[in-house]
Amino acid sequence: MSIEPSLTLSGEPGSIILHAASAAILARERAPNLSGVVVVVPSLYVVQPMQRTLQRAANGVTLLLPTITTLPLWADSVDLRNPPLPDSRRLAWIYSALRRADWFPALDLWQVATEILALIDDCGRNVVALPEDAGDFQRVIRQALRASDNHAVQFEARLVHELWRALQGEGVTIDRHGAYRLRLAELAARADAPLYVVGLADTTAAEQQFLQRYARRQPVHVVGADDTASASSSPLFALLHSAWNDAASAPSLMARATAFREQHGASPAASLRVFAANSLEQEAEAVELTVRRWLFEGKREIAIVAQDRLTARRARARLERAQILIADESGWTLSTTTASSVAMRWLDVIAGDFYFRDLLDFLRSPFILGDIDEAERRAVVEELETLLAGAGYIGGLQKLRAIFERTRLSQAASTFAVSLLASALVFGRKSRTLSSWLRASLESLDRIGATSALRLDAAGIDLLRLLQALAIELEGENEAYSFSEWRRWFDRQLEEASFRDTAIESSVVLTHLGLTDGRTFDGIILLGADADHLPSLAKNNLFNDAVRSQLGLPNREARQNVERRRLMQVLANAGVALITWQAIKRNEPNPPSPFWERLIAFHRVAYGDDLADTELLRLLDALPALLDRQEGIGVAAMPQPSAPNLVPQSLSAYDYGSLIACPYQFFVRRMLALREEEEVLEAMEKKDYGDLVHRILSQFHHRFPFVSASDDAILLAALQEVSEKVFRAAPEGDYFARAWSLRWEKFIPAYLAWQREREGKGWRWQASEVAREYPLELTSGRTVRLRGRLDRIDSRRDESNQEYFAVLDYKTGRGEGLQKRAANPDEDGQLPFYGIIADPAPIELAYVALDNDPVVAHTMTGNTHDIAANHRQRLQRTLNDIAAGKGLPAQGVDAECAYCEAHGVCRKRYWEGSDGD
Repeated sequence: MSIEPSLTLSGEPGSIILHAASAAILARERAPNLSGVVVVVPSLYVVQPMQRTLQRAANGVTLLLPTITTLPLWADSVDLRNPPLPDSRRLAWIYSALRRADWFPALDLWQVATEILALIDDCGRNVVALPEDAGDFQRVIRQALRASDNHAVQFEARLVHELWRALQGEGVTIDRHGAYRLRLAELAARADAPLYVVGLADTTAAEQQFLQRYARRQPVHVVGADDTASASSSPLFALLHSAWNDAASAPSLMARATAFREQHGASPAASLRVFAANSLEQEAEAVELTVRRWLFEGKREIAIVAQDRLTARRARARLERAQILIADESGWTLSTTTASSVAMRWLDVIAGDFYFRDLLDFLRSPFILGDIDEAERRAVVEELETLLAGAGYIGGLQKLRAIFERTRLSQAASTFAVSLLASALVFGRKSRTLSSWLRASLESLDRIGATSALRLDAAGIDLLRLLQALAIELEGENEAYSFSEWRRWFDRQLEEASFRDTAIESSVVLTHLGLTDGRTFDGIILLGADADHLPSLAKNNLFNDAVRSQLGLPNREARQNVERRRLMQVLANAGVALITWQAIKRNEPNPPSPFWERLIAFHRVAYGDDLADTELLRLLDALPALLDRQEGIGVAAMPQPSAPNLVPQSLSAYDYGSLIACPYQFFVRRMLALREEEEVLEAMEKKDYGDLVHRILSQFHHRFPFVSASDDAILLAALQEVSEKVFRAAPEGDYFARAWSLRWEKFIPAYLAWQREREGKGWRWQASEVAREYPLELTSGRTVRLRGRLDRIDSRRDESNQEYFAVLDYKTGRGEGLQKRAANPDEDGQLPFYGIIADPAPIELAYVALDNDPVVAHTMTGNTHDIAANHRQRLQRTLNDIAAGKGLPAQGVDAECAYCEAHGVCRKRYWEGSDGD
């Protein structure tokens, strides 16, 4: 912090700063009444530690404590005659100016406007006034860039200068930075108390001016972390300072490390370790294990300083699973909360004209229908999902309205459907003001029952407050925006807003580096400390670092120095520290921050140690085995549930195939009825293609039961006509239907040739899509009904006029797999199941491979009566065992498991191969 030396009182890192400040206050002020003193600290998290340190320093004397606050909070106590112009209006004003001038037609104008506003705000924070003359400003930019009269440079300079002048122009209210400066000036003008500024690692030029002005009326004592004093009192601080010394006049790293070793025979970094994880999960696991160890050792004040928020989320989830709650000080982006997702998904529905995937995502939000009980809400959602799937709905508000109007819905679903349609009409399609769009959003969320649910959620309350506050701030703005323009603005508001859950109080905190100033912790974990996240410097897309330096704004080097000093202070004052990052990301090496690269190299030269936490790695490697040996925790085993009361009353060929493939799969699918939900037909898939071909052949053979009696041309035209009609009935907008239709047309001649050949062998088509049922009696007296639909039944007569039957199953897959299934009747259950339920009993069971040229029938090997009887007895025996309580093991082969929707319940990969370990 740049301040006159006469106002500076040297201190040391962390709590030592608080002790130094307390000693100075007690020595200089009239204790015990300190109520006339003001102490400014870096954040509200330092207020209570400052109070406790003062009380302890008073040696039992009860103090009337001083006012302990932060500069922004103190400034807010000053009322201004005119409130500042909200940032939302300033941003909208810049956007409108850019749009009218048509300067960036191909870019996201909200992004450009945001960058311009950020640059102007930096000028305001640092009391930087751009040159009044646009030509002078352009010359400053060219000098910084060492550029000639470059058109692009002139354009950007003129753009920023014009917008800055306009925002400073006559009749425009001051912004929040100007208001902050006015408030500080008012505090300085009426200064009536000694001021102590404790532990501020970074101050703006406006704040430095305030301290200078305040010091003219009252004493100002700035207690800061002086590097020299800190290094003399903390060997670890000295080590970090020497390792990170990048001054041009500094000796080489090797020379500094050698000199440091001569001064400090033993390494002062025994409390500091680094850990390079091989994945996000291992880094999160390392954080969890470290926190648990520290708590077990008696450490209480633990900080997780998160540079990588994604890893922080995973680490927090692991800790909370271990019942270790985390107090989150830095918060989350509001857009990442479940509460905000309901608003964003609703706008996706509106923007996409009720595209069914967006609509289903929205319907599943726990915040809609918040004005009814949970059971009824779920029933309504399930009813609507089933309706949409059954109707083949893909999208379109008018089509959705028609479906609702022709369908008899339950009372609750009908009421919600009316509200849903009415909520969509609230928006309309005309351009409107930002405030009007916001009020429409609030009204529509209220109509669909989301408001009441959001009011019961902490993040939901913040969301509603934000939307209402923005609507009020932007009231009176008359600029109209299209829905897409407003939507981009809305998404940015949620990205920039933060949510912090204040309901959790814990000694383990998740925080960021800026909130560590002036604080002490028993242990610190700096998480995500790779080169991408540390130094955590914002990118300046509008003007580069050289331009910012020329304008008098803090440049990259200055910001990096502040961050480095913060790191030195917090690490030097921590009882123990762990630095973590992912050494591998996306299968590529991920280097650590330059800070740690230099520190590791420095320590290796000085002490022959790279600071790697080998003990932590050893514990992580041994952790699975340690958990397995804990009492009550065994190796996961294959599930074998017993459910005698859940024997189904009926079975299909699909169910029987599932039972053969894996009894546990059958248990989940059929006995527990945990089937995957029905998919809406958006694009035709292989199964849908097969269903249509079945329908085509059924219609065709009802017209031509004996094809040999007709000419090929007539048959070909008729089958093509039926095919075109059936495929044309596919859902509108399905562009894949035409491709599947062309695929089938290619095999039509081959099918007709095969049918003629089959008729030449005496077989005649008799029926298609025939429903059959067979009662299977169990020993308990219960009857299980075997039900199915036979694709096709053929018949023929021998010389004695004896009639025989065949059951054919159409398949639109290639024939190789079908041939294998037909040759192994003991392993295949579908055709044998059809043999059981067929009446009369067939002498032939066959798969017909339609996607072949020529078309091929794969006949099941063996006597069909014996095959059907064996499978009937096998099924009867299995169902008797299930009814008697026999377990249903998860013994499916890998080929079956790969497509099994029950794998998340079975969790095969957790127990497979564990026997004997």
